Amino acid sequence: MKKNIIAIIGIVLVIFSGSCIREYVTVNSKFITNNSEHTVKIYSYHKGSILDTTVVYAGASLEDRFKFRGKGVDVFIPFDSDSLLVIFDDTVSITHCREPHCATVSVKRSLYEEGNWAHEKNKEYEYHYEYVFTDEDYQEALNSQ
Repeated sequence: MKKNIIAIIGIVLVIFSGSCIREYVTVNSKFITNNSEHTVKIYSYHKGSILDTTVVYAGASLEDRFKFRGKGVDVFIPFDSDSLLVIFDDTVSITHCREPHCATVSVKRSLYEEGNWAHEKNKEYEYHYEYVFTDEDYQEALNSQ
C-alpha cells in the first residue's frame, strides 16, 4: 500500500512538473505625451488614406500597447503608416514622413525616428518608448507655414 501511494505521488509530481513551463510574453509600449500648451491631433496616412486619428490634449499622455507570446525582441514600430499630419489646436500643421515616401519634408524631431523617442527596458521582454511633444514642436510647425 505504501509503495502504491509513493508511486501515485511520483506520477502526480511528474505530471505537474511537466505542465509548469514558463510562458513568455513580450510587451512593447508606446507613449505619446503632450507637454506643450496645445492640443495635438495626429492623422496617420497610408497611400493617401487616413488610417487613424489620435488626439493628445495639453498635459495628457496616451499609451498604445502591443503584446505577443514568446521571447520577443525590442522592436521600434511607431506607426503603421507612411506619413503623419500633426495639427496643433486645429490650426497649425506639420507633416512627418517615413523615408522614402516624402524625402523633401524635413522635421527636426520626426515621429518616425527612433532617436527622438525616450527608450527603456522596464523588465525582461518589456520595452517602453515615449515621444514628448513640446512647445518647440509647435513653433517648428508654426514656422513651416
